[in-house]
Amino acid sequence: MGPQATGNPLAHGGHVRVNIRKVHLLTMCLLLFGCSNDQSARDKFFNETLSCPSPALGEFEGWGESGTQHICKIKHGPFIAWENGYVNIRGQYENGKEVGEWLWYDAKGNVQVRGQYESGKKVGEWLWYDASGTVIKKIDHSKTQTEK
Repeated sequence: MGPQATGNPLAHGGHVRVNIRKVHLLTMCLLLFGCSNDQSARDKFFNETLSCPSPALGEFEGWGESGTQHICKIKHGPFIAWENGYVNIRGQYENGKEVGEWLWYDAKGNVQVRGQYESGKKVGEWLWYDASGTVIKKIDHSKTQTEK
C-alpha cells in the first residue's frame, strides 16, 4: 500500500503544516478580536485601563517580546534591602504594610535607625544612632504622627 492509500496526512508533504498555520492564524484572530463582530467589545478589550488594586504595587520586569511586563505585587514577609554589597534595611511586611521592628544599617553593619510599625504606621519610640551606637535623636510616634 502506498502513502495515498493509507490516508496518512504526513504523506502529502506540507498539508499538515499548512493546516497548522491556518489553525494558528485563526486562533490569533480569535484572541485578538474575539468571536464577536461587536466593535465595542474589541474597543473595550484594547482600551482597558490596567492598574494594581491596593495594597499591590506595580513593577516592571524584563519579559516577553516587548521586553517588559507590568506585574502587581503585594509585599508580604521579610524585607531586606542592600546596596553596594551590604544590608541597609531589614523589616517585615504584612499584606503590603510595614509591621514590627525595622532597622536601618550603615556600611559597617551598625544600626543607624530603629523603629516599630503597626499596619504601615510608625508607632512608639524611634531612635537614631551615631557610628559609636549612641542615641542622637528620638521621636515618640505615640505622641506625634508628623513623619511616615
